[in-house]
Amino acid sequence: LEEFVTNILPEERVFLYQFFSDEISVGTCDSGKNMESDIFRSGVNMAHKDILEHIVKTSKSSSIEAFKLKPDVTEVLENMIFHKKHARCEVYLDSNFILAPNNSGGGANGSGHR
Repeated sequence: LEEFVTNILPEERVFLYQFFSDEISVGTCDSGKNMESDIFRSGVNMAHKDILEHIVKTSKSSSIEAFKLKPDVTEVLENMIFHKKHARCEVYLDSNFILAPNNSGGGANGSGHR
């Protein structure tokens, strides 16, 4: 975890900020703004590094990419990166607002599976 914090990438910081901002700024129907594929991919990569939990929930019309902060990671992010309390433990992203090709669902903008 210390190595991750020391070497955090700009895309990872942007992705993680969604847990600390008052509103989720991209990747949701409510935001109405697309999340760039490199930002989304950084979230998936952090799940592979065991920084986040990642669950994909699919339906006929879309898929939801759920990311959850792990408790030990949350405290480190609060103290060493964002210097404030997190606003939420989970972030739910709509595949319709994630730019392709790097999301795990086939319904992403630009994926050609519509």
